Parts: sequence; structure tokens; C-alpha cells
Amino acid sequence: MSTVAIPPKRLALLLDSADNLYCHYMPHIKDGGLFVPTQEGLEFHEQVVIQVSLQSENKKILVPGVVVWITPPNHAKGGVGVRFAGEQKSTVKRYIETLIGKRMLSPSPHLVPVY
Repeated sequence: MSTVAIPPKRLALLLDSADNLYCHYMPHIKDGGLFVPTQEGLEFHEQVVIQVSLQSENKKILVPGVVVWITPPNHAKGGVGVRFAGEQKSTVKRYIETLIGKRMLSPSPHLVPVY
């Protein structure tokens, strides 16, 4: 008997600037991660693919990941924390950290994310 692999769910993250990317970046997650606003019903450890559209760079990247954090129920700004996964996770982390640059040196963001 063969099983059919279900493709991971796709999430979209449209970011207009490096400041916005910084607000969504989760450096405290091992291998790096992103917060993705969504109302999609996802489970812990579920595999996903994030299509990150970086308007300031005129680029779209596909980032495979695993759900490691879910906004508590009844929270107005729902979303998930996704840890980078796959063979390119280190490359993705370095790329994002290069884009957000010196913002990484701040002990806490001075910007409030707008979801």
C-alpha cells in the first residue's frame, strides 16, 4: 500500500521594508524564524512553506519551515511562529539577518509590527 504525501500548506508574507521584516523576524527561535499573521488553522510541528515577498528588494523567496508557536485563541492578531527548515535554513537566516542589519543589535524593536 502506498501513501500519498500531502504537500505543506503555503503561507504568504508580504513585507514592504527591512523594518517590517525585522518586526516579523524571530531570532530567538533555533535556526531563525518568522512570525506570519494568519487565521489558517495550523498545528504545532506542521510543515509549511512561506512565500516571503520583499518589496524593497523586489524579491520573492520560498522558505520551508515548521510551526513552533501559535498565537493564543481569541487574540485579535492571530498568527504562527515558523522555524526555518530544510537544507537552506542557514542561508535563509543569513540572508534575512543581512537585510535587517544593525537592527539586530537593538535589545528590543522600536517598531511596532502592523499586521
